[in-house]
Amino acid sequence: MTEISNKDIKQCDVCERNSLLKWKCIDCQLSMCHLCMENIHTKFKLSETHKIISLTGSHERIKPNYCHIHRNQLYCIFCQSCDHLVCPTCLSENHSQHSLTEVEGMVMKIIARIKSFEEQIQNTLIPLCMETLSKISQLQCVEHVRFRSYIGQIMHQEERLFKHIQLHREILLTKLQQKETEIKDILLQKKKTFTINIDKMRQMKMFIDNILQEPGDMDVDYLQRESEEMRKWLSTEMSSPNEQTNQPMLPIFDSMNLNKKLISKMFGFHNSSSELSISFNKSFSLSLPSVTCMKISKNTETIYLWIGCNAAQKIEKYRILPDFKLEQEISDKKVYDMSTTISGDVLFTCSNDTCLYKAKKDGTRKLRSFAPLVPKAVYVNLKDEIHISLQEYGMNKRHSKIVTIDSKDSKEIKHYENGHNKEFFVCVTRITDDSDCLYLVDALSENLEGRIVAITKKDGLLKWAFDGHVERRFPFTPSDLVTTKVNSLVAADVRNNLIYILGNHGTLFQMIDTTKIGLMRPCCVDIDDSNLLWVAFTPTCKTAKTTDIHVFRYE
Repeated sequence: MTEISNKDIKQCDVCERNSLLKWKCIDCQLSMCHLCMENIHTKFKLSETHKIISLTGSHERIKPNYCHIHRNQLYCIFCQSCDHLVCPTCLSENHSQHSLTEVEGMVMKIIARIKSFEEQIQNTLIPLCMETLSKISQLQCVEHVRFRSYIGQIMHQEERLFKHIQLHREILLTKLQQKETEIKDILLQKKKTFTINIDKMRQMKMFIDNILQEPGDMDVDYLQRESEEMRKWLSTEMSSPNEQTNQPMLPIFDSMNLNKKLISKMFGFHNSSSELSISFNKSFSLSLPSVTCMKISKNTETIYLWIGCNAAQKIEKYRILPDFKLEQEISDKKVYDMSTTISGDVLFTCSNDTCLYKAKKDGTRKLRSFAPLVPKAVYVNLKDEIHISLQEYGMNKRHSKIVTIDSKDSKEIKHYENGHNKEFFVCVTRITDDSDCLYLVDALSENLEGRIVAITKKDGLLKWAFDGHVERRFPFTPSDLVTTKVNSLVAADVRNNLIYILGNHGTLFQMIDTTKIGLMRPCCVDIDDSNLLWVAFTPTCKTAKTTDIHVFRYE
């Protein structure tokens, strides 16, 4: 029992004489002195079952506090109904029918609760803050590296632009000097011609003067010939001075107005816009229950759409321009991923199949076997190199790697493999690249929850990882990935109805919610030569027999 010293309080409810109250019977609602509790209360019916609480005494661990209402009395008990301490007077006046408990019990509960707070802080909040602090530190490092990289790019762009300006200046000056030399030569020649003509005209004048002075001494025949030649020469030279002055002119230097827009277009600019405008361009409906993968290829002026459908076990090739028409169909293939080649053919992998296949106009053939590993993602880059992800059979297998092979002889050029102390990827379902990095869709679980990772081509190290760290309803589920002409990335998040635009440093530029344009479950993306974004959407109905593909223009 808790004992807290108290004095100068009301009298005992039993004997009504003793004012030194020491006990409170919760069942009888009586405040008693020690004698009444020992000698009288024990004789009450069922008194041994009553709950007795101490009102007086002291306890070393609890500091006594005076009641803020009855300032000469100490708190003696805790009222659970009102959730605060009360003194004996408060107890008899307002709390006699309330749920009461000893102060020490209440203190022990508070201490236990504080200890739980301590455990929560120690075991949850501090580790979480430390993890966040670590991420912030990593972000600081990444941003610092990006900052230095951008500075380097700006300085390099300045050098490149300056070299181009110098080269263009030299070309203009050289052409101008050549033109000036050409004009000088022409003018010197004309000056020489006019000087000769002036001398000739002076001789003619002297001849004329002589004839006029002594016309009888001249031979008539000779005079006839000379006058005729003189007439012809004069008729020619009378029109030639004006023609001779029509000379080639120096080219005019047309200097452009160096406004901010023109300089930004030539030099480059910071792209920090958070708004991306998209608009419908066209749509197609396919007689397929779903789309597993989709690629766009171009042959001269004709655009082709390759569609792989795992559910229907087929690949279809459609001609888009000048009209939409099915041109080729490959059956009995549970396609997993595919990629078009520079020549317009398509490479593809199949579920649980150890071979890489090549489809052409005249049929399909096996390009290479990777047994016992299963090829999954495949991508052919602009250098005609083939990147392929390989996996042990089954999602629970951990061995995975990426190989790069030559498209001509299918020989391995390079490979990227998880080591003993690193695991940069688990199950790569899609691949794309640029000059520096491979970009991967990495599935971390069987339901394809995953992330997008970038590994460097030079040393195969992890550059960054993007796990969709934004507000979303479901876990990040990237289903497809494509690079743009400006080295940004477009990724489809099929479960969250989102399309992400990422920078090649893993920065989120824009997030498009397809439900806002009335479309759900974007599963495949690709970009054509006209910079149009092609998106395939998985039907929401399980019994659907058609699939829609929409083409967007984005800015």
